[in-house]
Amino acid sequence: MITCLNCGHSYEGKYCPNCGQKANTGPLNWLFLWQDFLYFLHYDRKLPFTMWQLVTRPGWAIREFLEGKRIIYYKPITLILIIGGVYGLILYSYKISPTNQLGQMIYLLNDLIYVDALEFPGWLLESYAWIEVLLFVPLFTIASYWAFAQAGYSFLDHLILNTYLSGQRLLISTLAFPLLYSFQGSSYLLLVESFVNLIEVGFMMWAYLTFFKGYNNYKGVLLFLLTIALVFTQLLTIELIWYFFVGTAKIFISLG
Repeated sequence: MITCLNCGHSYEGKYCPNCGQKANTGPLNWLFLWQDFLYFLHYDRKLPFTMWQLVTRPGWAIREFLEGKRIIYYKPITLILIIGGVYGLILYSYKISPTNQLGQMIYLLNDLIYVDALEFPGWLLESYAWIEVLLFVPLFTIASYWAFAQAGYSFLDHLILNTYLSGQRLLISTLAFPLLYSFQGSSYLLLVESFVNLIEVGFMMWAYLTFFKGYNNYKGVLLFLLTIALVFTQLLTIELIWYFFVGTAKIFISLG
């Protein structure tokens, strides 16, 4: 009988039936570190492969994932947290404004309805991985589910689609950083940022048109533009609600 060093369960065999730990678990050594490194290389081949698919055949790749071809792809939420973390670190390290086109959308809304000191939370504006997961993924999911309702995909399918496309947007922003950084302080910076944002929108539209079968025509383009408009409308509503509650709270505080 073997006593599991992890959970204390007694058993016979190569693996603990209670927790799954190997029976031959012993002191750490160099072989353990080498095997761990090899496992990392094997597992993380999914990451560059998935990123490559998102920029070369995004719609087809995401549809393959939904149809069951999943072992070769990185999981969507983990993907955007990793890419978003790298992107956020770059922004923080070099003290530059965000170039992600959806981040710029938030700043545009701030400029449109800015009232006194009721600015949208700065920590949220800079935390792009969390913006993508907690804000833009749900907003795009709701918008695309409504716009492409006749395509026959479930709400969960749209959630997976838009989670991967959040990773695509963050990846493009990250890859474009050297170009944008080289134009910092230049009169051409706004033009370059607009060009990068246009690329992001173009890749998103390409992904939508190739993901939804039968929509790779003018109808798909119109529905994609409707999706963008619905996201913008939802953002505007959220900001107005934010300003209303923060403004009301400040009034009560000043009266108190």
